[in-house]
Amino acid sequence: MKKEDKYPIFDDIPEIFWSDLEQKPFQNCINCQSELFHGNVPYMIEKAVRGFDGEKIKVTIFEYAVCVSCAAQMQLKLSLESRTNIAAFFNSNVDFTQRLKDLEDAPRAAWLGKCLLRNEPIDEKEEYQLYALCHGNQIIYKEYPYLISGKAIDKMIDLISAKTMEQLDKFKDDLFGGPPELKELFDKAGPRILL
Repeated sequence: MKKEDKYPIFDDIPEIFWSDLEQKPFQNCINCQSELFHGNVPYMIEKAVRGFDGEKIKVTIFEYAVCVSCAAQMQLKLSLESRTNIAAFFNSNVDFTQRLKDLEDAPRAAWLGKCLLRNEPIDEKEEYQLYALCHGNQIIYKEYPYLISGKAIDKMIDLISAKTMEQLDKFKDDLFGGPPELKELFDKAGPRILL
């Protein structure tokens, strides 16, 4: 068996990818409300955090789970230019085959030990966005999970067209609407959602 043949690996979803607000695994898609944890639908989890040491989160800025169908529909609303630019940025900064080889015998925490795009170790003072791909009550280890530093997110935002930025802002407003003080916090600190 080749080393890369062992992937994907399925495992219980670690608490780092549970909802910090609910203190349990995500249950439903934030967009269509489809059942996730007990369902048969693959889904993504995104969390923006500050004060992450690789195992614990001090502050969660935002979090959500979205089924892959809704995520794909949302991505198609982004401009072709933006999707092409982001794909090129990933392709020039990430070698997923090498990453799998590097992580093959590493503990699970190592998957979130470095920024995927900048390859720099995590710094507890920085902001990060954590991403996972899950199916039912299992996390899938292959391209995911990973984290991206706020600095890398800023570089990606520079690649996004004005039309795409409007779409992301609309998505943010639709999903994270609520009290004015919460909207004010998001407008100042994010969320910088990239799906």
